[in-house]
Amino acid sequence: MYINLCNRLNKQFYQEVLKPVVELLSDPDYINRMLLSQLEYREQMNEHQKKGYTYAPSYEEFIKLINSSSDVEFLKQLRYLMFHSSSFKTKHAALASLLLIFE
Repeated sequence: MYINLCNRLNKQFYQEVLKPVVELLSDPDYINRMLLSQLEYREQMNEHQKKGYTYAPSYEEFIKLINSSSDVEFLKQLRYLMFHSSSFKTKHAALASLLLIFE
């Protein structure tokens, strides 16, 4: 009786839970939608990161951009880009060297 109950529960678990999950995860349409969603998210994050210093053609504009932003994550990403982007360092060398003092 115990073995019969275990077999019945295993079968029900497989049919009710495991099989639908495996079918969903192996569905090509679901996989494509998830990949597309992830790619769109990454593209949005890249645009948001690049937006920071590409809109600041001068030192003064860059300072205004920093002062006007209230998004802490954006400012952290901007700071990361400042220290790891060679194009930023050449474009805003004075600001980069000034920020190195405060790090």
